[in-house]
Amino acid sequence: MRLGDGLMPTEGVLGLAGSPGPPRPLDAARLPGHGHHAARGGYQQAESHTVCPILLTQPDADRWTPLGLSELVLRRVTRVPVTRVLLTGAGHYPLEQPGLTQMTEAILAFIGGLIGAERQ
Repeated sequence: MRLGDGLMPTEGVLGLAGSPGPPRPLDAARLPGHGHHAARGGYQQAESHTVCPILLTQPDADRWTPLGLSELVLRRVTRVPVTRVLLTGAGHYPLEQPGLTQMTEAILAFIGGLIGAERQ
């Protein structure tokens, strides 16, 4: 797979982490985007994604996966809404503050919007 191929995971977060619990902090091979999921071949073309809306919570201090790399794939998603939230002062795996709070608020707002849309 090359950068910009527009491939995205077909499984949920549990499939990305490879276990029902959160990945261990120092086990990089099990973190999303580090080959664990890609090795199983669970990818589809971004243009084909129609299952659900997408929320990108992008840390602004992420040196492993900068926003430009995420945009290579997300700009090709055209059949579902894509919401982007920049996490100020957060690194790659935002378990620290203020990124963790920002990510939590973004997720709750995203889900709240989906629930509100369903009720209308």
